[in-house]
Amino acid sequence: MKICLVRHGETDWNKEGRWQGREDIPMNEKGYAQVSAAGEALKGKGFTVIVTSPLQRARQTAEVIAKKTGIQKIEIDERLIESDLGDASGMNEAERKAAFPDGNYPNMESSESIIQRTYACLLDSVKKYSGENLILTAHGNALWGIMKKIPHPPEINVFVMQNGHYAEIEFDGKEFRITAFNVKPETAKAER
Repeated sequence: MKICLVRHGETDWNKEGRWQGREDIPMNEKGYAQVSAAGEALKGKGFTVIVTSPLQRARQTAEVIAKKTGIQKIEIDERLIESDLGDASGMNEAERKAAFPDGNYPNMESSESIIQRTYACLLDSVKKYSGENLILTAHGNALWGIMKKIPHPPEINVFVMQNGHYAEIEFDGKEFRITAFNVKPETAKAER
C-alpha cells in the first residue's frame, strides 16, 4: 500500500511568516500552482482516495489533486486539522518574540496530542481503505505528527515539509516506511 502526505499550498500567512493554526486561511495563487504541480506529479501513480483536514487550504489542496489525478473519493477527517497554536497563532516571528520572550506559548496543543490524533487517523485510514493507495492532505504540524511515529533515517528531518511538497510512505501490512520526504514537484500553472 502506498500513502502520500501532501502539505497544503502556500497561503498569504505563510508568505508573511505568520503562524496559522486553526484559522481557516485559503491558499494564494502560488499555493494553487504548488499543489497543481503536486497533482501532476501524483497522476498515474495509482492513488484512489484522499483524506483531508477540514480547513480550506487543505481541502483546496485535495480538490486540485483530485482534479489532476481523477480521484473521485475525498473524505474529511477532523484529526488532520492543524495544531492549535494557542495565543501565538496569527503572529509573525517578531510578534511572537515580543509577546512571549521565553518561547512558551500559552494554550498551545502539545506535541503528544498532535502525534496521537494524527497517527490514529493514519491507522484508521489504512484500515478503512485497505488495498487502496491513499493521499492525506494536511498541514506542517499535522503531517509532522504522523511522520514522527514512523521510523526514518536520521538524515530525514521530518519536522520541515514545505508548502505543496509531499512525502511517500509504504505500508506492508505491518510496518510503515518513509521512502521519500519533502519532494518538490516541478512548477505548474495554477489551477482551481
